Amino acid sequence: MLVFKIALGKSNDEMQPIITGLIESGFLPLRAVPHQNTLSRWMNDPALTPVLEQMLAITARPFRVIERGAIVDSSKVSQMFSAHSRWVEYGDDEREDADWMKMHALVGVETLVCMAVAFSGSVGAGTHDINFLLPLVRKTRGIFDLRFLLADKAYLSEEVVGRLWEMGMQAVIPIKKRWDFDNAKRYHEPLQGLVRWYDKRQADFHEIYRLRPKIEAYFSLVKRVSTGFCWSRGRKRKDADGVIVGNRREPCTAWKNETLCKVIYVNLRQIVKHEFETGYRMNLTADTFFRDLPEGNALIA
Repeated sequence: MLVFKIALGKSNDEMQPIITGLIESGFLPLRAVPHQNTLSRWMNDPALTPVLEQMLAITARPFRVIERGAIVDSSKVSQMFSAHSRWVEYGDDEREDADWMKMHALVGVETLVCMAVAFSGSVGAGTHDINFLLPLVRKTRGIFDLRFLLADKAYLSEEVVGRLWEMGMQAVIPIKKRWDFDNAKRYHEPLQGLVRWYDKRQADFHEIYRLRPKIEAYFSLVKRVSTGFCWSRGRKRKDADGVIVGNRREPCTAWKNETLCKVIYVNLRQIVKHEFETGYRMNLTADTFFRDLPEGNALIA
């Protein structure tokens, strides 16, 4: 119901007659229409987050055959500690401690299906994008057989290149100017390989890296079809004494859940799109959607 609400872009009040119609038609097996505040409580429930993450994995899994490469990046999703995000222009907030919630996404190169997401603030320790790359990739292990990981220079590090190499993946990340890997130890070999690839075979490198900007199109799609901000009434978790539990800069549960609903909705749109283009009927309980690798796959030799 929450994903449906996000897809429609309706408020809790506007959803009341819609839910009533679904119940009366027998499509929604509820005895009564949930109160507006009940929808807010559902969105603020931490127990809902893993359920939505599982739904996200289910909507991405049918594309496991076609996807051999993924792109990782982040985008600011909603103003934190602000009641009305649209009143604050992007990047022009001069208030003390102003912050944004960021969505870190791993999407498929071929279909732009979202495989995994994570959330953070935009300032402070632990919010740098590179901290989320490996956890996102690990979420896809056992589902997607990825061979390439595309990212911009912000994600370049010895550990990232080496860990991806251990998982059988080639990092496709540009080398920074004056990059020095003389002190590299454990991952010296994969890092050297990336440097040689970037320096000596630039045409081959950019034949794959040219696909990285597709993730910007994905973020644009998410914000275009499901609004660019989080409008759920988020509440910081507090203990019995009213003290905020955990990191005060941690995005609130409602905004995480709302963004997960948006990403699930976009994945479902991608499923419908590929059903229309290929003529296959989707079965979300099946392991794969495409029976054979399609011709012209950008990352398949």
